[in-house]
Amino acid sequence: MTDKEIIRLYNSGRGEDAFKGIVDTYSERLYWHVRRFLCSHEDTNDLLQDIFIKVWSSLPNFRGD
Repeated sequence: MTDKEIIRLYNSGRGEDAFKGIVDTYSERLYWHVRRFLCSHEDTNDLLQDIFIKVWSSLPNFRGD
């Protein structure tokens, strides 16, 4: 899913689908990026959860630049 599709879903009131799109699109790539810095799978997953919550809470302020 593209970023534009995710934003379109969010703006059309389909927030749950938009969040699922964010997680599905970026989970694996972000997991391996974070995992390079952390020693454990559990710590990586905890940080990923925090990252996705931060992204989600910041989405209303996203300007699309």
